[in-house]
Amino acid sequence: MPKVLIVYWSKYGNTKQVAEAIAKGINETKKAEVVVKNVKDTKPEEVLNYDALIIGSPNHGGGPVGEIKNFLKKLEKINLKEKSAAVFDTHARDDIKTVQKMEKQIREKLPGLKLVAPGLAAQVKGLLKGPLVEGELAKAEEFGKNISQKI
Repeated sequence: MPKVLIVYWSKYGNTKQVAEAIAKGINETKKAEVVVKNVKDTKPEEVLNYDALIIGSPNHGGGPVGEIKNFLKKLEKINLKEKSAAVFDTHARDDIKTVQKMEKQIREKLPGLKLVAPGLAAQVKGLLKGPLVEGELAKAEEFGKNISQKI
């Protein structure tokens, strides 16, 4: 059974909730095993133990937070050939720049990772703290189900 690692960074808990909802969707399919970890508790080499990597970040100035950027940069030194990948973000406005920037970095700097689905952008109410807009967690679960079908 394929193994999936979901790595995220979250300040207010919204990105963590989305990561957990994606994992729930994957688990419901019973087609993959999934582990959810905060990026601060994850060594880049751990990715080698998984078949797929899903990375999530809140939008920070139109891109991923520094911790996620640094994690992706460290992955450049590891041979990730034959690994599947997807990304997600949380944001306050209709803004998918963070997802697009993470996907671009993977395409350009991590050619061993194959993006298997368009990124998920989950919206939060207000400017920072949220909560998530109604329906976003259900959307995240479907995203997880979709990923499990493609790995």
